[in-house]
Amino acid sequence: FVLASVILLFGSALFASIVEAKVPGTREFLIMPGFDELSKQWQSGSHEERSSSEAAMATSFYASNNPFVAILSGSIAAATFGVGTTVQLYNNGKILGVLANDMARVNKLGFLIVSIAPHGVTELSGMVMSGASGLTLGWALINPGRRERGEALIHAGKSAIILLIVAVILMLMAAPIEGYFSFNPRVPGAVKFAFALATAVFWGLFWTGYGNKTHTKSGPVK
Repeated sequence: FVLASVILLFGSALFASIVEAKVPGTREFLIMPGFDELSKQWQSGSHEERSSSEAAMATSFYASNNPFVAILSGSIAAATFGVGTTVQLYNNGKILGVLANDMARVNKLGFLIVSIAPHGVTELSGMVMSGASGLTLGWALINPGRRERGEALIHAGKSAIILLIVAVILMLMAAPIEGYFSFNPRVPGAVKFAFALATAVFWGLFWTGYGNKTHTKSGPVK
């Protein structure tokens, strides 16, 4: 389900990018209201410097909004047989894809990546985990096996709640990075890229190592 969530999120980004580039008339069906204004701000190639209080307010917003979105994406699956979660992943992915196209047209795709990557590695990981949580619940309802659907949902919920908690934690961790670091014009792009790379390596090692083990009182067991 984690892999399915990754494919849905980034596959949607790739799909929207290709479709919007090849068939410009589809743009109005892919973007949300106010997207063009947001895109123009990004295409300026710069970020306004935030005061310490503004950075704190931004961090507070990200720390409250993003975990809420993660919880919504995961929990809505129980009422929609996973469709709601799939739509959430698709919507987030297509925004990334179309914005990447816009930035590439003005030769500022690198600026977009460097600006998003520092917090995005952690935040998008949280998005993937919340998606996996929802897909777990959705699949339990679609394919309950020999169980009643309610029983299957309860059984799947044990894994889904862990994934959702991890998603919320990741979103909370990404909030101060986004609020203070990613959009700070005083931080060189090379430093942001190095930070993003180090974060990606850390999470890669964590998920394939410590985070991929079951722990008992006697210690970690494969």
